[in-house]
Amino acid sequence: GYIIYYASTLEDKLFTVPTKLIRKPSISTEEVEAHVFAGGPKTVSESIVTDKYGRIFLTDFEHSSIAIIETNNAWNLKNLIQDEILRWPYGISIANGYLYVTCSAFNHLIDDNVTGHEPFHIVKINIQAIDSTNTIKEL
Repeated sequence: GYIIYYASTLEDKLFTVPTKLIRKPSISTEEVEAHVFAGGPKTVSESIVTDKYGRIFLTDFEHSSIAIIETNNAWNLKNLIQDEILRWPYGISIANGYLYVTCSAFNHLIDDNVTGHEPFHIVKINIQAIDSTNTIKEL
């Protein structure tokens, strides 16, 4: 079935819950809580997305990177890509075989100092270029 992955931005664990449970209008909070699973470690992130292979992609604004979690046999968190262009990766989505990451450079917005920190990038990564070891073969 389908699963929702969720966590607080600063939480170091990613939690899961089956969607079939939260679709039931009459389900109690206690019943949902009984089926929440603490999946494992995650990065400090703003966004999470999964692909059709069950891999979980997370933004990691602390390290200007994108992390990946493989969940097939064990919870395996690793850094997929780290680059200075990923300045505070904020949003992440998948469409047409590509992973799209928006970069907000939010760390500069905190000080109300956005001028001079442009451009704000959208990074496009070919999901098919990620091999079985969750390494990007080519960009």
